[in-house]
Amino acid sequence: MNDDISGIMGAFAIYVTDIVRGGIARSALPRDFFDLYALDYYYSQVCNGGHCQFIGNSGGMLDANVDHALRGSEMLAMPELGRLLTECRDWSDANPEERDKLAEWELWPEALKRLDDRFFDDDFMEFDVPGYSAYVACQSECVRAWIENATTRTSFRSRNKYSLAAGAWLVGYPGTRILPRKEAVAATETVIRACSRPSWRPDRIARHLAARFTMMGW
Repeated sequence: MNDDISGIMGAFAIYVTDIVRGGIARSALPRDFFDLYALDYYYSQVCNGGHCQFIGNSGGMLDANVDHALRGSEMLAMPELGRLLTECRDWSDANPEERDKLAEWELWPEALKRLDDRFFDDDFMEFDVPGYSAYVACQSECVRAWIENATTRTSFRSRNKYSLAAGAWLVGYPGTRILPRKEAVAATETVIRACSRPSWRPDRIARHLAARFTMMGW
């Protein structure tokens, strides 16, 4: 896992990707997992290339990605991300011809530039020092311990609102364990083998996955 505050979210994304590629049906996963996964996809895509990149790379999955990501923003209590997602989809629905050209980077519409400007605004992205202190103070003991550990080696992104909210949700999720990378890989393989049993019903697989949320590693 990366040593900065965003590392836990990166480990989560790898975990979800690995168990799906390992043959576990998406329908067997807790919906919360995909909601957060989709929100992280949105956040990462916009960070890398703006809303144009998010729309272009989502392609035919745009509506599904936005639906999941909207639930993810509610789950993390980040309505500001939800508003940007809603406006992004509204623009896409109203401008289908322009939307379809985004995958080829043929244009950068002004409306999407304005969404990018709001997304990258300092007040939107990060807490100020007093706001950060207040946020940390109101967290549970386990979340405060995670923040302290994640910021020991570097302060990079330490006040990033999204990384803090996503990490706090993951740390507080029942069954979460943070493991060294090799142990996390082995634990993931164990989950995949267990959930591949043909006699197990989807609801039992879902319970097993939720109870063994052991993807974290560095």
